Amino acid sequence: MKVPKPSTAESETHAADQQRAHAVSHAHSSSHAQSSAHSSSHADASPRKPTIALVLGSGGARGYAHIGVIEEVLARGYHIAGISGCSMGALVGGIYAAGKLGEYRDWASDLRYLDVLRLVDVTWSAMGAMRGEKVMQVISDLVNGIQIEDLPIPFTSVATDLTRKREVWFQSGPLEQAIRASIAVPGVITPVHHQGHMLVDGGLVNPLPIIPVVSYHADIVMAVNATAQYPEVSLEEMLPDWTINRNRTSPFGDWVEGLVGRVSGLWGRLVPGHLEATPRRQAKGTPAEEESWSKLALMLESFEMTQAALTQYKVAGYPPDILVDVPKSVCAGYEFHRATELIELGRRLARKALQEHELMQPIAPRVCPETIRTQSPDAKNEASIDKSKGPASESER
Repeated sequence: MKVPKPSTAESETHAADQQRAHAVSHAHSSSHAQSSAHSSSHADASPRKPTIALVLGSGGARGYAHIGVIEEVLARGYHIAGISGCSMGALVGGIYAAGKLGEYRDWASDLRYLDVLRLVDVTWSAMGAMRGEKVMQVISDLVNGIQIEDLPIPFTSVATDLTRKREVWFQSGPLEQAIRASIAVPGVITPVHHQGHMLVDGGLVNPLPIIPVVSYHADIVMAVNATAQYPEVSLEEMLPDWTINRNRTSPFGDWVEGLVGRVSGLWGRLVPGHLEATPRRQAKGTPAEEESWSKLALMLESFEMTQAALTQYKVAGYPPDILVDVPKSVCAGYEFHRATELIELGRRLARKALQEHELMQPIAPRVCPETIRTQSPDAKNEASIDKSKGPASESER
């Protein structure tokens, strides 16, 4: 069985070349896709839906919104040409590419607060607070044995190599291992040790990996940022007509949350370096309360703030055609029992973004390859660009 050797991502100093390749590859993709149809009927001018390359960012539980985005993209008739993902984005994107998104969606939607607690396999290791084995068992049941290179669409999972202090891309090898490396939040989930390297969450260096999709030859690059620094808004405010969270509206759910809060406070006091109680903003419309912030909670919040800042730089450097922003304030990154609402939020945000894009960029009729080549000043370079796979991962036995 092939074992992936993570590869170093290309330096961002090549931004101009990448952007030019992006534009030319779009034109070449259209030419290649339509060449056979044109040969049989030169007069074929029927409209078509463009292809979309998805970039699914990190964001913890807010990454459930990626499911809604994918469902909306497909419902509107678009074809997903490939996916690049980081952390929760790698998990959702990889499962979709494997054809198992429906099963994962059903499982996640049924999770209650206690179910999430049962999935937490605490470890006393200094490398992380939990092993992640219970969660990965669920993932393994869905994608066991699947190799990335055998997926029907291109897929890239982004992780961070702490040993070499570099971003790495998984584009071949076991899908399960690529997902596990990408979701290993430093200090929270134990890292993956692979061929002498220590791999953790890709969000540490690239929470919204746009560059890998350049080689996918899609008409549209659509990125989903699940750490958007919006003015603080609650999930209830964004879904006013939606029944929000069964656990939060029931006495039993309140009891569970209170218990978890007390356990979290106890854990924080047991861990060296625990900080004093810090006021934490609650969802807008509910009374503000004071909670004890354990070392773990503080670490998660700090990590998410860093990711949000990095994402802004990535978007500024490599602007996608469509950007879907999921506000960071809609829920905490560990609220994995809120899948149903977050999936719906992703669907609505994607619908709005796609509608706006379609109004600004009407779907063009089919055009002949000759026209495309005439329009492309870099046509002579198309052959080499078409073969570009980005910094594809090497494999070894």
